[in-house]
Amino acid sequence: MKKKKLFFRIKKKAKNRFLVEERHTFMFFWRFYVKGSIKLKIPKYFASRKSAEDYISKKAREKGYEAFIVSLQ
Repeated sequence: MKKKKLFFRIKKKAKNRFLVEERHTFMFFWRFYVKGSIKLKIPKYFASRKSAEDYISKKAREKGYEAFIVSLQ
């Protein structure tokens, strides 16, 4: 069985402040992002990009999802 995919982006908001957003799709064409994650129940902000990526990956594996992460400057 294929794993369900979750898409995230990490934006730098300030020094030592990174925002995590989860992508959702309505119908098949409208994509929007929400702060944090509804499915994985992760916080919105992290102190570093590496800690955010590690935490998302760990929680996704625990819940049986495959996470794709895009980091923006």
